[in-house]
Amino acid sequence: MRPGAIHIGTTTISPNLSARLAAMHAAHGSHYIAGPVAGRPDAAAAGKLITFLAGKPEPIERGRPVISAYADRIIPMGEDPAAANSMKLVGNFMVASIVELIGQVYVFAEKRGVDPAIITGMFKQFMPATSEYVDRISTRNFKNAGFTLDAGLKDVTLILAAAAEVQTPLPYASIVRDKCLAAQARGMNQLDWSALTEISRLNAGQE
Repeated sequence: MRPGAIHIGTTTISPNLSARLAAMHAAHGSHYIAGPVAGRPDAAAAGKLITFLAGKPEPIERGRPVISAYADRIIPMGEDPAAANSMKLVGNFMVASIVELIGQVYVFAEKRGVDPAIITGMFKQFMPATSEYVDRISTRNFKNAGFTLDAGLKDVTLILAAAAEVQTPLPYASIVRDKCLAAQARGMNQLDWSALTEISRLNAGQE
């Protein structure tokens, strides 16, 4: 890259890698903005992603027209690029935990003879943002993935590594990682990552 050019990093990477990239760009005379995004494919197509943005103020302002083309919600995270990527991992950890929770709830309800439609209605009333995952898990339809199981395992692995760096046990993340691995072993790699909940069903003797 030519000196003064701006690199906007939108992918989910480790906080340490983000800091290394910023240092490399600074040494080169270019600029690095950490801007990991959150949102489903339809939001990306509509330019309505969320981005967690960190970097020097001047490059961010120069890059804002480009950033605004794909993200309609910009959450400032200061100048430390690692903070933006840490925040993205926070969000992914929350979603992974909710997916695992939804799966466990359905397995228990099904085994106890509770009408799954009632559970679906409850989730959609109290947690409307989970609607897509609730529909996938309740109907066991994991095709046409919005986010693949392989990608989900990559992110959960990053979460656990980042937590280990600051001596923070995350037992729920470990559970999700292990279920992703078990789902991979059953050939679910390219299904939506909510397919990890099938392991809870299998563990409960449900085929």
